[in-house]
Amino acid sequence: EADGAEGLVRWELTGGVSGRAYAAAVAGQLLGHEDLLAMAMDLMGSFEVPEISPLDPLDVVGGWSGVLLALCAVARRSGNEAMTERIGGLARAIGAEIATRLPPEMPQGHRRVGFAHGATGISLALGRASEITGDRSLLDVVADLVGTENAKVGARGGPPGRRGPTGGAVERAWCWGSGGFALVRSRLAPLVGDPARDHLDAACTHTASGPSGNDRLCCGVPGQLDAMVEAGVDREFIRPLVSRLLVRSEDLVLEPGLSFRGRSLFRGMAGVGYALLRSLETTEARQLPCVLLFD
Repeated sequence: EADGAEGLVRWELTGGVSGRAYAAAVAGQLLGHEDLLAMAMDLMGSFEVPEISPLDPLDVVGGWSGVLLALCAVARRSGNEAMTERIGGLARAIGAEIATRLPPEMPQGHRRVGFAHGATGISLALGRASEITGDRSLLDVVADLVGTENAKVGARGGPPGRRGPTGGAVERAWCWGSGGFALVRSRLAPLVGDPARDHLDAACTHTASGPSGNDRLCCGVPGQLDAMVEAGVDREFIRPLVSRLLVRSEDLVLEPGLSFRGRSLFRGMAGVGYALLRSLETTEARQLPCVLLFD
C-alpha cells in the first residue's frame, strides 16, 4: 500500500525502499553488475502512484520528491517504460498537491529555500521527471517554484540559503545552504532558462568562500566541495576545501557521538571519501555520479 504516511515511510529516499533501489542501481552501473540493477528494478517494481495526503511532506529527504528522484535514477539505467509512466504519475501528483497548498494554513515546506527540505530539491525532482517523460507541463510547476525562491532571496538580500537561528551568516551546505542551491540551479537553467540563473553566481561564490563548521556530506565541507566540483568552479576555490578534509581521520567533525569509524555517507567517513574522489581530475572520478543530485 503506497498511500498516506505509512506508504511514504516505506518508500522514502533516506530510510526506505527507494533509497536502497537508488544505491543498487548506481552501484550496478558502476560495477557492471546486472544483478544489482535487477535488484533496483525489483525494489521499485511494486510502486504505484499514491494519493498524496494534504499533510504528506513533498521534499527530497523525507517526502515524495525523494521517491521521484529514485524512480528517475532507476528508470534512466533500465529504460523500463512502466517505470517512466509511474514517474509521470507521481510528478503530476506532486504538482497537483503543490497547487492545493497555496493557502497559508496549509503545509508550506515546498515554499522554503533549500535542497533537502524545500523548493530547491522539489524543483530538481520535477525537472528531472519532465526530462524523462517529456511532460513539459511539469516545467510550469518548476518555474513557479524557482520564481518563489527568487522572490524570497531577492527580498532578503545576500546569497541564497538558510540563515542561522539568530540571523547569522547564510549556510553554505548542501541541505539548507548555497551549495545545494548552486547544484540544482545549474541543472535547471537549461530547462527553465534565465530565472534559474538568478542568484546562481552568488550561490557559487558564497559556497566557495570558506569551510562550514563540520565535515559531513549533508551539512558540511564535503557537500560544499562536491557542489563546486559539479558546478565547474575554478580549482583555486576548491583547493582550500580539499585541504580541510586532508587531515587525520580522528580530526574530522562528523555526526555527534560518532568517531572516525562512523562509515555513513551523509554524516560519516564515506561522505568525506566520496567528495575527495569526486574532486580528482581523473577519468575514473568523472565517471562517479553526483550523489547529492541523486543522478
